[in-house]
Amino acid sequence: AKFKECAEAYEVLSDPEKRRRYDQFGHEGLRGIGMRGNTGYDANTGQFVDMLKAGIIDPAKVARTALETAASVAGLMLTTNVLVTDLKDEDKDKEPIPGAVR
Repeated sequence: AKFKECAEAYEVLSDPEKRRRYDQFGHEGLRGIGMRGNTGYDANTGQFVDMLKAGIIDPAKVARTALETAASVAGLMLTTNVLVTDLKDEDKDKEPIPGAVR
């Protein structure tokens, strides 16, 4: 069994395409699962499943929703620095610095 595992590991490491698939999908990527039809990765179970049979009705919506959520969080993080504006300014008596935001 160990020899078979070593031979399999050598085969994956020596082939750049197999290594990329293994890095991305694990053992299932080497068997070709997740490469055709409605099969995809279910993040809840950590398995590759037929997404329609698993109850993921619209696999394309999953990707779109993930991108929308990521964009929303990124926008929130970008504006977070601007939201903290009610700080007490102890330096009001000093000369303003040209180009500085106060």
